[in-house]
Amino acid sequence: MTETETTQEYSPLEKEASSASIDDRSKFRKVTDFYFKPKSFEKTGKLYETLGIKWFRKYCPNGGSKFSLTESFVSGRKKEDLELFVSETKILEGMHTFGGIPLFTAFTIMNLANGDYTVAGIQTVLNLLVNACPIMSNRRNRNKVEKMIDTLEKREARKK
Repeated sequence: MTETETTQEYSPLEKEASSASIDDRSKFRKVTDFYFKPKSFEKTGKLYETLGIKWFRKYCPNGGSKFSLTESFVSGRKKEDLELFVSETKILEGMHTFGGIPLFTAFTIMNLANGDYTVAGIQTVLNLLVNACPIMSNRRNRNKVEKMIDTLEKREARKK
């Protein structure tokens, strides 16, 4: 056996290519973490109240409660239950943000291109109700629950 057969050295390009999937995943994770992190302007919840989220929650059907077997997404008051709720709101928000909004927008653009402005207007209103309002609701609720988790963590730290 020659030395090159027993010890294989990789070029910098080969090293980068072999680690690309890990780097891509971490970049994706960074982007999603940034997206889902509460922004400074939404931490108080007043933004969503001004935009009418209380009205939406009162008068519009909540798909989660309509199609869920349980009354609430929060299954308990333990930290683990709250963390599960936070994860679920991210999934639901992602479905509306990256699935619902683009789909409704595509249909609206098609109707505008065909000159059907009435249907395009109705689809825009529906897009707001079916997608934008649930996104705001999920962000508002997640922010509130993350504050509760922080409070629980502070209590646990004081006990130790």
